[in-house]
Amino acid sequence: MSGDTGADLVTEAQATPPGSRTTGIDEQERITAAEASRLTGFTPRQIRIWASLGLLRSELDTTGRKTFRKDEILAFRPPPALWGPSEAAFRLGISLSELYRHVRLGNLPVRRTTGNRLAFHPDDLAPMRVRPSPPP
Repeated sequence: MSGDTGADLVTEAQATPPGSRTTGIDEQERITAAEASRLTGFTPRQIRIWASLGLLRSELDTTGRKTFRKDEILAFRPPPALWGPSEAAFRLGISLSELYRHVRLGNLPVRRTTGNRLAFHPDDLAPMRVRPSPPP
């Protein structure tokens, strides 16, 4: 370091052009929610919601937009939709009142939405063989 004048030294901040990132991830692998929407058919809003729930990883680019890894977007499988009570009763072949009776008895696994409504996961109901109760 005896011959260095200081003018020859370039810091990492000076070597990196303004506005570029140094995350180690190839920028060409990153896509916006709109581009992910075009690739998958899901809306940009759905993609952002899944990112906020932690189902997809995102990073902010230099302009403040959320970006996603293209390979993760292409491999992503969204969570299945939950069924409401009417749809669950229809799929099980029972009446709505019969469905509520089974829920009260604890025979059916049930979830609650953020609005505290009953919701049923299709995978939870698939192995169930619920038969209507015999008439009185």
